[in-house]
This record gives sequence, structure tokens and C-alpha cells, in this order.
Amino acid sequence: MSAADPERDLRGVLVGRGHDRASDIGLDDDLPHGLGLDSLASLRLLALVEKQFAVRFPDDQLAHYRTLRRIMEFIVARREESGP
Repeated sequence: MSAADPERDLRGVLVGRGHDRASDIGLDDDLPHGLGLDSLASLRLLALVEKQFAVRFPDDQLAHYRTLRRIMEFIVARREESGP
């Protein structure tokens, strides 16, 4: 993820995986609802984000990562913790 535009990078991953509506979803919109995902597809989406951005969401908090903003903030925080 580039430091310059993490939102663009995250949306790019989603669109690249066939979630064309990701470009229309607001930062605080519910992703599963906006993308028409069931619970399993939502978990797969988080797994994709983990793989693409080399992060690991806490298993006991997966339900909290339902918006672009929360996912993006988590990724940015992990990158800041690990340093350059």
C-alpha cells in the first residue's frame, strides 16, 4: 500500500477482485451490504486484504472490519507500527 493514497490502493484491490461497486462505496458504508456479500464472502474479502497488505486482523474482531475506513485505518496503523 502506498503511503500517498491507501484508500486508492484498497479500492484497487477490491475492484481488481471483481468488486466493481467498490469504487462507489463510501468510506463508512457497510461493505458486505454494499458489495452484496454473505458472511463467508466477507471473510474471504478480509483474507484477501490480509494477503495483499501483509497484515493480520484479530480473529475475535473480524466483525468490526465492515467499512473501508476501518480496514484502511487498521492497515495504516500496522504499517506505522512496523516502520519503514
